[in-house]
Amino acid sequence: MSGTIGPPQTPTTSDGIPVQNPLLCPIGTSLYVAGFGDDPVLGRGKGTPCTAEISDAGEILVTVQFVDYVYLIGGSGFFTGAELGDWMDFSVIAPASVVVPNPGGTGNCNLVPVGPGVNMIVPSYGGPGAYDVDLTSAVPVPSYDEQTGQKGVGYWEWDAPPTGKGTITPGAPGASTYYLLDFEKKLARYAKLVILGSFPFYIELPVQARRVLPQWKLISKVHNEAGGHTLKVAFNLTTARFQTIG
Repeated sequence: MSGTIGPPQTPTTSDGIPVQNPLLCPIGTSLYVAGFGDDPVLGRGKGTPCTAEISDAGEILVTVQFVDYVYLIGGSGFFTGAELGDWMDFSVIAPASVVVPNPGGTGNCNLVPVGPGVNMIVPSYGGPGAYDVDLTSAVPVPSYDEQTGQKGVGYWEWDAPPTGKGTITPGAPGASTYYLLDFEKKLARYAKLVILGSFPFYIELPVQARRVLPQWKLISKVHNEAGGHTLKVAFNLTTARFQTIG
């Protein structure tokens, strides 16, 4: 029958070489351009808007979280009213995991100092535990390199479901994928932009999209150097995720 649609064809160059387009994110994810974060109660896309306005000298933070893990690909936006000395900063942080003392010594974890006043949280593995950590609200911090696949040296595992916060469990000591820490840790800074006037901006991560866990926070810092002028910013995060509605 004339006009029948056959199987999909692989595009090729004029000399027959297949044209390939590498995927930045796993199969099954969908592009999701986020001008809003998620809200844990109201749902996806119903959280903090990615906007800021500041007229006085100083800084304002825009904090965005997602209810699932997302792959961060890049972002875009627009600023207006910027003067010399103004700037923006985009980063990802892992908040501290909260521990509470267990006076009876039956807690699920212990603390190992890694610096003045800061500690790594390690499982008690059924032995004496001086502290308790609520694993439903704890924050995994990678002990491995997602880029190279270097083996983890942490103490906890996270099951990485495509939707939801997932479950954290004790792992093999010193050979697991994640740490838990009792202090906030900056995981990455993706941009620090000098801004001036009114102009659009674009940020791309062309090498490999980076996974952002639902326990982490994406922070945009907007800095007004001298005050006396109104600096406005609006931006969108280019991501990929398994579920985009609900």
